[in-house]
Amino acid sequence: MSSSAVIYHIVGTDTDVGKTLATACLASALEQAGKRVAIYKPAQTGVGPGQPGDADFAAYLSGARAFEGSRASRPLAPVAAARLDGFTLPSLQKHAERIGLLSADYDAVIVEGSGGVTVDMAEGEPGSTYRPYNHAHLIELLTQAGHRAKTFLVARSGLGTLNHCQLTVSYLSQLNLPVEGLIIGSWPAQPSYIEESNVCALTEMGYRVLARIPAGLGRGFSAGESHDLLWPDAALEDFRVTAQQLFGALVA
Repeated sequence: MSSSAVIYHIVGTDTDVGKTLATACLASALEQAGKRVAIYKPAQTGVGPGQPGDADFAAYLSGARAFEGSRASRPLAPVAAARLDGFTLPSLQKHAERIGLLSADYDAVIVEGSGGVTVDMAEGEPGSTYRPYNHAHLIELLTQAGHRAKTFLVARSGLGTLNHCQLTVSYLSQLNLPVEGLIIGSWPAQPSYIEESNVCALTEMGYRVLARIPAGLGRGFSAGESHDLLWPDAALEDFRVTAQQLFGALVA
């Protein structure tokens, strides 16, 4: 059964493009708007027991609550990581059910994918013909169940991003899944001609560049490598001020 909660999907053109920081900024802006926010990571990889994962980090920065669908220790795509750790990933239906339950308790649920949008977060029966089970298909399931969805695409700023953005948006469009706009996951303090040119080109192509997250905003966090989340209160406050400036208009 659907709810009044909005489900925000953070999808990426690739890995390490800034999805977790985009998730944290969006969650922080929603929290500051008085919303109760849950962050759900269907498939966390490369993180051991007790270590903070992407959802934990985003929740720490924003004040939201973190949830994971699965966790594997190897820094690989979810299917390969789960196989090496000896377990089977939850099905897309299980993820959809979990997100549905969260949407009953929270005003907003942010779902952060793994890697690029076509990376599988579930797999079929052993021996069956391959078919994709990725974040786009999870969005489809949730939409069919009546949930309100907004999808944001996170991309890098440098060379290659024009191709990656067009391919990703084209893939989502084939599934009739609209994208609200693009977020640059790490924008340098002194952007080069390449970065500035990319933003101009994306705008000319008809894409909405909604936000540019300043490089270094995450203060060096890396899932699987960072063990403690101990920012000074002033640094957390600075982050939340920046998040509001960047994403406040998106949640108004």
